[in-house]
Amino acid sequence: MKVNFVGLSNSGSLSNFSAQTLVVFSSQKENQTAIHPKSFAKDLQSSIADGAISGKHLESVFFRDKNLLQSQHLLSVGLGSQKSLKADDAFEFFRAVGAVVHDQLKAAKVKEALVPLDELPFALEPISLRAFVEGLWLASYNFDELKSKPKAVEKSADKAAKKSGKGEESSELMIHLATKEAAKAPLKKAFQDALTVGESVNFSRRLGDLPGNLMTPSILADEVVKAAKGSKLKVTVWDGARIVKERMGGLAGVARGSSEEARFIIMEYQGAAKSEKPLVYVGKGLTFDTGGISIKPSAGMEEMKYDMCGGANVIGALLAISRLGLKVNAIGLVAASENMPSGSATKPGDVHYA
Repeated sequence: MKVNFVGLSNSGSLSNFSAQTLVVFSSQKENQTAIHPKSFAKDLQSSIADGAISGKHLESVFFRDKNLLQSQHLLSVGLGSQKSLKADDAFEFFRAVGAVVHDQLKAAKVKEALVPLDELPFALEPISLRAFVEGLWLASYNFDELKSKPKAVEKSADKAAKKSGKGEESSELMIHLATKEAAKAPLKKAFQDALTVGESVNFSRRLGDLPGNLMTPSILADEVVKAAKGSKLKVTVWDGARIVKERMGGLAGVARGSSEEARFIIMEYQGAAKSEKPLVYVGKGLTFDTGGISIKPSAGMEEMKYDMCGGANVIGALLAISRLGLKVNAIGLVAASENMPSGSATKPGDVHYA
């Protein structure tokens, strides 16, 4: 998915933009349903009258061949009432709206959509824009890189890519967010920050979703080093020998049961004065956990690849902090290992000297 934040001039019009699908919003006020932008209210009046559009929060209705402006289809998404817009969980409110917009466009196999952000029942604030874009980005996550396609489908896709001249991107969803306020620095920053956070979270999700044979402790460390390139995040990786030298008996002991060496990943970010105490994040990075000698039940064992999600989240957090340039000092520590059964595995009751 790609998201484009575009500006409308004061004299600009939505009709200057062409997209396969137009996204509008509905809301509730005093038992009445309103459409935003209001210029489309007349076109949707019959759908409001028959109850198809009520304005309820997260309600979505997709209309094919509505043919408004230069868009073939139309998606209506509900924002709820003014009361719900002012709720304490406003950030999650807008993030959920963004997720619904993405999911409904994807379900309808839309390739390009225009989302007007002016004339909404609330002022377009940086925090609401950031939440909305985060919702779009987080909903776009899909772990399918290991899926194979039937050869006939691959050939068809290759031909379509060559014909379009755009390669694989020709099948991506492009979402244009349009507003007259796009030039305002706080909104531009909120948009970029949302992309940064979304990308960092999705990076963490991918680390957890990769199977154990493709996400070992050494691979995890390599992924962190690669992701940190070009940022202000300093990454240090200790191998098995260094872990033993540092007398980290627990980590070394757990790793003994596996043919994969442990790694201790240290991430350091300095965004404030050296004298300022750092925030320290510690994450468990067991890339696969059978339970060792105390082996776990076989049912659902494949999900033990997720035992590293604490470490993955710490990695994503440090990446986000560094990419956002936050004015803090932060340290991330991830102990990465496999916990496997073998003749050298740690036994219940063993004592590891530190």
